[in-house]
Formats: sequence, structure tokens, C-alpha cells
Amino acid sequence: RSLVTKSIHAYRNFFFRYKRDRYLLPAEVIVLARKTNKKQDSFLLLRLVIHENIIQFRILMPKVAVALMKVFEDFIRSMRGASRPEVMLNQGRPGKQYLSEVRMDEDDIVLISKEIQDVLIANLDVSEKVLMMYNDYV
Repeated sequence: RSLVTKSIHAYRNFFFRYKRDRYLLPAEVIVLARKTNKKQDSFLLLRLVIHENIIQFRILMPKVAVALMKVFEDFIRSMRGASRPEVMLNQGRPGKQYLSEVRMDEDDIVLISKEIQDVLIANLDVSEKVLMMYNDYV
């Protein structure tokens, strides 16, 4: 159980590295890059493609969000039905056969999931706005 909760918290902390009170607009990013040669810190590299004369992300944002939240859910599922070590060694006594599970409906898990989703959605929304920067190239 502790391994799952540590993994969940580490995943949350990863996303919180990209949480901002205010996200820069695409025009601000361009100005920043030209003036200081600095780039915005990012955690995703997304490919662009041209589809019917429209530049878009190769993988659409909703699919990206689902895939990243699936990782969170997989942490929780990973220990479901895991036998206790003493059971694995055939030394178990009658009683609990499985390690304690982390459930998706636990208050802290629900909160962490929402926190990750909020940061993820905010970052993906900014990414969608960046597409406007490429309109001149179609």
C-alpha cells in the first residue's frame, strides 16, 4: 500500500512542477524566447501534423489526458489482489490473504486525482492555444 501511495504522490508532484498561477499566452512565449532565448519548461513533446490544411496535434488532447490519467489509475490497480508475503511463502495463517488495497474512492486519492487533472487540463489548454501560432504556415 505504501508503495502505491508513494508512487501516486510522486506522480502528483511531477505535475505540480508545471502548475502555474498564470500560464503565458503564445505571444508572450514568443517574446520571451526572442528577448531572453529562454524556453518554457514543458513535460510533453507533442507532434504536429497537417490534416486537411489544418495544423493539429498528432494525438488529440483528450487522448493525451486519458493516457496520462490512466498511468495514475494503473498505480492503484497494480497492487489489487497482491498476496501478502507470508501467504506467498505458504506460512500464512487464516485471515488476510491480500495486501491492503488503495481504492479510487478514498478521499485523498480523489483529491490527488483532481489536482493532477486540473494541472493537466490547464497545460493542455495552453497547448491548444499554441496551435494558433502555426496558422500562418498552412
